[in-house]
Amino acid sequence: MLDTLRTAALSNVDDLTTLRIYADALVERGDPDGERILLSIQDEFPREPSAAERVVLGRLRRAVDSCTVFRGLLWDVTLARVTPREFTRLIGRAEWRTVRTIHFLRGVMSTTQRLPPWECAQLVSHPVMEALRVVTGFDLRALQLLGERTKPVPLEGINVLCHHAEVGLEGPLSALPALRRLAVNGCSEAALAALVAGPFWPQLRVLELDFARGRVPSNGLSRLLLGNGALEYLQYGPCSAVRDADGWSLTIDGTAQWIGPLLVDLESAGHLIARATVVNRGLEDATRAAVEDAARRFHWELHLDEVPLGYWYTVGPEPDF
Repeated sequence: MLDTLRTAALSNVDDLTTLRIYADALVERGDPDGERILLSIQDEFPREPSAAERVVLGRLRRAVDSCTVFRGLLWDVTLARVTPREFTRLIGRAEWRTVRTIHFLRGVMSTTQRLPPWECAQLVSHPVMEALRVVTGFDLRALQLLGERTKPVPLEGINVLCHHAEVGLEGPLSALPALRRLAVNGCSEAALAALVAGPFWPQLRVLELDFARGRVPSNGLSRLLLGNGALEYLQYGPCSAVRDADGWSLTIDGTAQWIGPLLVDLESAGHLIARATVVNRGLEDATRAAVEDAARRFHWELHLDEVPLGYWYTVGPEPDF
């Protein structure tokens, strides 16, 4: 009975009636989590826990760098640096059961660089992780192992970090049927090719690719726009694309060296683009003319903005999702 109530409450924490019933059931059993939920049930947003509320971490306390709570539930966790042995002890802990997001990232490094990929996959796929929906800073090999599990894992969003010389994802990732958002940091041309060739990628709604050392493949954007009819948002190095009712809206931040090959690549997908915004400090006349010519041929709504978006090649510590 209590397990059923917990599953119902965690599946929709905005249903305050069900959450309150679950909390009352915990109170009846003498579980202090019930009182904590009732005291915080009116929370509108996740927040940092008070000193008293950090008790929800239990035995996770030493392994957690920071966290948030929401309506009395442990919600978002950023892991601290731990040894592989310490990490193994975290697998299956009951304190994880309400967590929605785990950040393996701390700064721009990933803790999974020093942790066994198999244990990382075990952590996020354990049955106690019934509420987990997003993982960031995940190791590529750990993601591959996760996707090969025999039982479905309900993750919806994953931010993965490619290491040097890794060729990318292989296999169907069949254990991740709910995966809709994928971000790849340090992506290479080989990793991009493996991604597009994989049978799982058409299920994605959001795809974000940051390329290693700013080396953006000049012939990949059109393949992504053409290859997935369900995709709604694409970040491709310095180019972002949003699917609107009448086609794609592109925003391009780059140099003349980037825009030239991009226009060649988009010849096959130009008819899918409704509007394009080129943001740069200034285009050479020849490049500007090429952009305007493409806009006329493909009937784009064109905007040439002379304000830079920023250093697109900088990898931030946190993903967009």
